Amino acid sequence: MLRYSSCEGLGPFAANCALHLSTLSTRRASTGLIRTFPNPDSDVHGRQWITEIGIRVESDGVLFTTLLETSDISTQVTDIPQSSRPKVVKYLQNNCNISKDTIGLGLKNISNDEEVFRALLAELERPERKHPVVLVSCDSSGKPLLNPRSLQEQLIGLAQVVVCDQSVDSWEMERALGRRYSAWGGAINVIFPIRNRSVCPRRLLLVEHLEELKSNDKYLIGELLSIITHTTNGYRKRLHFSPTDVRAKRQKDHREFLKQKYSELQQSGDYEELLNEAFEQIDSYDSTIEALKDEHQQIVDSFEMEKMELEDTNEALTEEIRSNSYTISELKRQLGSTNSGDQVLDAELIQILSETLTYDPNPEQCLMLVEAMYPSRIVVLDSALTSARDSISFKQGRKLIGLLFKLATEYIDILSQGGDSKAKDIFGKSYSANESETVEKSPELSKFRQFTYNGVDTYMFKHLRIGVADNIAETIRVHFHWDSEKSTIVIGYCGPHLPIGSKSH
Repeated sequence: MLRYSSCEGLGPFAANCALHLSTLSTRRASTGLIRTFPNPDSDVHGRQWITEIGIRVESDGVLFTTLLETSDISTQVTDIPQSSRPKVVKYLQNNCNISKDTIGLGLKNISNDEEVFRALLAELERPERKHPVVLVSCDSSGKPLLNPRSLQEQLIGLAQVVVCDQSVDSWEMERALGRRYSAWGGAINVIFPIRNRSVCPRRLLLVEHLEELKSNDKYLIGELLSIITHTTNGYRKRLHFSPTDVRAKRQKDHREFLKQKYSELQQSGDYEELLNEAFEQIDSYDSTIEALKDEHQQIVDSFEMEKMELEDTNEALTEEIRSNSYTISELKRQLGSTNSGDQVLDAELIQILSETLTYDPNPEQCLMLVEAMYPSRIVVLDSALTSARDSISFKQGRKLIGLLFKLATEYIDILSQGGDSKAKDIFGKSYSANESETVEKSPELSKFRQFTYNGVDTYMFKHLRIGVADNIAETIRVHFHWDSEKSTIVIGYCGPHLPIGSKSH
């Protein structure tokens, strides 16, 4: 939604609209103009894009809203559309005087200043805030992963982009804002309005995820636009005045006109009293309907936000259940196996395994178990055991065992056949074949991923991951190396998230 202080210089199309609006605004209250422009998708057969434009004259300027939707001819159209900003918005930006009240009119920057952080925190938790704030951080090279100005142009009317300059220390930011509202090492944090909650919902996109999207030829700005509109569409659509709203407004204007005309006739008697009562009742019905619509929309908005939070929770729980199920089935298979290439499980190991099914083992126990069960497939370095002791408080041991079992079985089977492309099908989001370009090209950061194997310093960029928070109880990383000559996985590290930037978490 954009608000303009004037319509000067809009060109032929907009000039006609302004003329029409000017005529309508001579009534007591202006209605509005709705125009719908359908056009076929140039790349996807059977899909149509529909742009609905609303223009309304108000006392302080012109209110412009736009609704962009797709319509597919049937379910045979399966291509997922890419989120984009209608071209008419850019046209209006270049040809109108936009009101200062418009969301995201300009890019905002913050520096490493405690007062600046406090002001940002106050804005984030302000109950009246209705729009998301997109916090963009710089990577170790001092630059963001995307162009913040281009991002803000795409998000005008929807969200405010805030960029951390090179001076921002992420630890200082976290102390002032809290980790939930911070961003570091190139990450982008989308912070939604607090509404009636104790904290603001957020969507944190770490640099690893962003670079993975880039490597898959995803348009980062389009992905962020999609994330934001998925949450804001419900509320924003209520602000867009549809053809139905225009017709209702015209009917209301017509009633006002009739009431005024009737008053001018200066009639009296029972008919006048009865008609006035009817008008009052109609007005009362209109007010009640509007109140019910607002209440209903608030409920819908609340459910949309809860749905998004539940989907995230459900995804995490589903992954944990899948991992636990795999762990149990693999243990059963190993306990019943007598002809595998690995050693037969002894009584002591069986006792340890039975204990792990009743509680979450710590990372060191997980490493010892998988090495004991697959001695010909898994090698655990001393550096891995040492780092695992630093994560003694890690709470998701069963999930870690499940990933390690997959590493020792399905993953090795795939690598032995000469390919790593199907690894993501095995692990999903829990696997990464490499580190970010920033980390791998940095001597300082890559050194943290170097471990001694058979007397040789070996980089281990491949890793498994659980969690993203800077919390040892929830997050762990397992870095490993594939020894193709011996068909063996060498685990060099199993502990807290390794550094990804000189001033990063």
